[in-house]
Amino acid sequence: MSETKIVRVSELSVRALSGVAGKAMGMVTREAVTATDADVEKMEVPFTLYDVEVASNESDDEISAVDVVEFTVVRYGINHEVGATGPSITAHRADRKRFLSSVDSYFLTKEEAEHDAKSFILGRAEDFFPDAEMKDWKRLVAIKNITPIHHPKLRSWGASWLDDPDSSGCARCSVVESTLPIAYMRCLALAKFGETVEVPVELV
Repeated sequence: MSETKIVRVSELSVRALSGVAGKAMGMVTREAVTATDADVEKMEVPFTLYDVEVASNESDDEISAVDVVEFTVVRYGINHEVGATGPSITAHRADRKRFLSSVDSYFLTKEEAEHDAKSFILGRAEDFFPDAEMKDWKRLVAIKNITPIHHPKLRSWGASWLDDPDSSGCARCSVVESTLPIAYMRCLALAKFGETVEVPVELV
């Protein structure tokens, strides 16, 4: 686990702010842990590992389905028949068709596989960058609690957060930034986490 630091939201860099905004939107904040040789070397075959299968639409390459599947490992070790020098597995899925692979491509538990599946469904916070990616900006601008404000004389943009977007009540927070995506992200971070937030030190 990487070292973290408490930082004021107003002082976050755009890269750090993007990750914080992704976290505020419910995106996955850590990598799923894959299996290792040390995990399985003392396990007796057959044993079960888990994989994540992702299907995409041919028309727009958008993800259409994400499934966690289990499969059975029937051999683990160095496969000398193919001249291997490192350990591998022979396994089969429900269709009984056998395949060769390495354990670090899969997950030891169903929980870790489900966590990895969430990264495809919800997205990864560290990959969220609406200041540069249109698809990410579309997700951010869909948040109805945030109201954009243009300041043409200042050549800047503002954003305000309303807990009830259908009311005319007071905003919980308002910010002014150089671009609208940054204003949205800073406003979202303030509304969700307050004045300070915990971020990895490498992003500070």
